[in-house]
Amino acid sequence: MALLALSSCRHCQPRGRRAIEMRIAVPWIELQRHRSPASRPSSSKNPRCSVFRVLAIRVLGEGMANQGAKKRKEENEKHIQWLRNLILVSNAIHILVRILLLRSSVSWRHFFRLLLSSAAYKLSYSQLQKMAQPSFDERGDLIDGGFDMSTGGLCSYLHDIIYITSFVQVSSVFSDYFWYLYWVIPLFALYKLWQLVLYPFVFQSSPQDAGEDEKARKKKEKKANKVKFSRVKTR
Repeated sequence: MALLALSSCRHCQPRGRRAIEMRIAVPWIELQRHRSPASRPSSSKNPRCSVFRVLAIRVLGEGMANQGAKKRKEENEKHIQWLRNLILVSNAIHILVRILLLRSSVSWRHFFRLLLSSAAYKLSYSQLQKMAQPSFDERGDLIDGGFDMSTGGLCSYLHDIIYITSFVQVSSVFSDYFWYLYWVIPLFALYKLWQLVLYPFVFQSSPQDAGEDEKARKKKEKKANKVKFSRVKTR
């Protein structure tokens, strides 16, 4: 009768349902709270679950690593192919236009410059090609996709040599004065040699000299502190 009264009364209907739900939910919550930990379902104490979890994580990690290596391998292959096409096109333009079409003004200097630019191409391209080569394991599975061609350092310097050589070759078709831009490469190499090797070796002081300078500085500080203390004491 009470339930019928609660369901028939519009104002008391939400309260009655909520009270019934609370009467049912509270004992169930208390039962779960006082339940022993051994009777609770736990996947961490199940050795099969832990083994499957470790295997799943390992498989997912290997899959992500293989995907990254495959992506790096494909990117390196496309990049090396693009560099090869750039070298071939630049050489073809220079030989066809400057050496063959304008052969009336060709001298031994032009052949020397062609050999020099070809040597720069060969050294830079072969080194980048070795860096981009992928590595495989004994079963033939891909381990590493090769060196990242977008990094700085030696990789960027080798790219700069190829780009500068290509620009000089193509632009020298219009004027031989563009070959003077090729001096950027040896001048930059001398600058790096001075910055990284010669300057630290010549101008940086030895550890013994640095220790002597540190001792002299500490002595000066002590003398200055003594003078300040004596002045304050006389006042």
